[in-house]
Amino acid sequence: MKKIKICAKVNNSYFVVVSNSIKTSLYSNITMSNYSRIGVITDENVKQHWKSLINREIKPNFTITLEPGEKHKNIKTLQFLWSALVKERCDKSTLLLIMGGGVIGDMAALAASTYLRGIDFIHIPTTIISQVDSSMGGKTAINFSGGKNIIGLFSQPKLVIINSQFLSTLPERDFISGFAEIIKHGLIADKDYYHFCTLKHPLEFTKKEIAEIITGSCRIKTEILNKDLLQKNERKLVLFGHTIGQALESVSLESSTPLLHGEAIAIGMVAETFLSVKKYNLPHKNLTELEKKLVNCGLPTRTKLSGKQVEKKLILDKKIINGKIPWTLLKKIGNGVFNVFLQKKQIQNAIQYICS
Repeated sequence: MKKIKICAKVNNSYFVVVSNSIKTSLYSNITMSNYSRIGVITDENVKQHWKSLINREIKPNFTITLEPGEKHKNIKTLQFLWSALVKERCDKSTLLLIMGGGVIGDMAALAASTYLRGIDFIHIPTTIISQVDSSMGGKTAINFSGGKNIIGLFSQPKLVIINSQFLSTLPERDFISGFAEIIKHGLIADKDYYHFCTLKHPLEFTKKEIAEIITGSCRIKTEILNKDLLQKNERKLVLFGHTIGQALESVSLESSTPLLHGEAIAIGMVAETFLSVKKYNLPHKNLTELEKKLVNCGLPTRTKLSGKQVEKKLILDKKIINGKIPWTLLKKIGNGVFNVFLQKKQIQNAIQYICS
């Protein structure tokens, strides 16, 4: 039998496993006889590259294929998914295997969690970002009314299976974009990891080093999740770079040149490190170093998007309490701090810094 590696356990509930065999991972961790039907939800890109693997390793009773891309992360696609599950006569004993990046993972998990008040699902993430971040922790969502991830809920998978071979067909831009979340993990929790992940361009790391990096990020993410699964406190640490970053992403999606999620987060981390310099006297050299490292990794640090439009999008931030956003900043590299409240002028200055 092919070996599987238990990478982490979330909330004493489900495992994150690393394996080159989906079948072995499933039968080693899930009682498959409990399920009458197995379905796969994926997108056109993943199906194109991995159809034979899906049929060989999973042998699903049905496959639901979605169009790829953030622009399809909406109520229309969610309705399509619900209708497809009804058409396939899915019942409470159906197991869904969700294969894709963060967009597919968020939407399909939301569909599974609301269909028949919830049916079991497993994440099989196929991108860097989904393998190191979005597949763990139970966040499900769609974009709505111009805001990112406005409609959603927490719903935990039964298992997360990480298979690095999926990364071999990932476009270079998407692969590089995923490193923003990896760098974020180092910035908020592990200085040494931060420096290791930024030693060279993402495409220059060996397969062994990429495996170490994925495992490192999973470790950091699950350690945080196990302190705070529902994002009441510590889990807010993983939102570093995301407050301004997701506002940037939302504005860019309305333009002719949309940013990838990781690209927006990279710029957001620059803005929120700038805020950390002003709020906590983080040495300015740390900001300069971060910008240099991001550029060396092929990630952006500035945008030509309108600062005013970005500021308007902050009104839709999901964390708002009594009209104020609790921010996540850095006290020092490797040490994040959450629930920080800022003045409007401070926020405007940070936006101006990355929009100049």
